[in-house]
Amino acid sequence: TDRNSASLQAVEGIKFIEGRPELRVWAGAVKLDFGTGRVDFEGHVTVKSDKGPSFSAAAARWDPDMKSFRAYGNVQYENGASKISGDELEIDLELEIARVKGNARFRSPAF
Repeated sequence: TDRNSASLQAVEGIKFIEGRPELRVWAGAVKLDFGTGRVDFEGHVTVKSDKGPSFSAAAARWDPDMKSFRAYGNVQYENGASKISGDELEIDLELEIARVKGNARFRSPAF
């Protein structure tokens, strides 16, 4: 076994920033790489900010160097009443700056 990693099943987690819960994460499985800080999520992944924005996907990866998530497979992003779906998503830690690729669809009552 790799001593620099851990695998978890049926995960619900909270990321605290300055003592406050900022992000909540749910996933069927998570693999943590302690050497790189990278985290791989699989199995209906949902990430929700305490400020409202959220995304879900079949799988996602947290990249600590880029301070961003990359999600794959039936991606759904919501921010207020606006919803974006597609094949891939790149998004920042605050879940505010998102880039959706492949079969992108946008819905908003404002348009």
